[in-house]
Amino acid sequence: MLDTGINHPKPASIPTEWKSPPDSGADKNEGRLSAADSAVPFYATVEANAAKAYKNYLTDDAIMMRSGKEPFVGKKAALDYIGKQTGTIRFPKRKAFVEGPDLAYVYNVYSMVDKTGKELEGGNFVQIWKLRKGRWLIAADALIASPKN
Repeated sequence: MLDTGINHPKPASIPTEWKSPPDSGADKNEGRLSAADSAVPFYATVEANAAKAYKNYLTDDAIMMRSGKEPFVGKKAALDYIGKQTGTIRFPKRKAFVEGPDLAYVYNVYSMVDKTGKELEGGNFVQIWKLRKGRWLIAADALIASPKN
């Protein structure tokens, strides 16, 4: 469970049903794959082509959270949102990864910039990565915008 504190308008309905993830911790990471190493291609691609990066690295049951928006549940909903996004996400080169055998999280700051490089928003991000069938994938992705001064 993660409470990032994103704000959004009151939803029309609040889901009360919880489903266990399909993996249930079955992947033991016997090959000792590192989430940080596996994430390098995602971060190398996301600035140039966010849709491609997220398409390749989101779990099917991912949750994407953005300030001011209701959470996007599922890969399709997240990719639909990313496809309509006008800014470019920039993550710093260095990030803090904390990981166990099949679960990891990464956090740091981010910025969203327009085509000229002007910052549209900035704040903190956190991602939860899960090992699924031998691949590290993003299960939760949150960008939490900092208030403008």
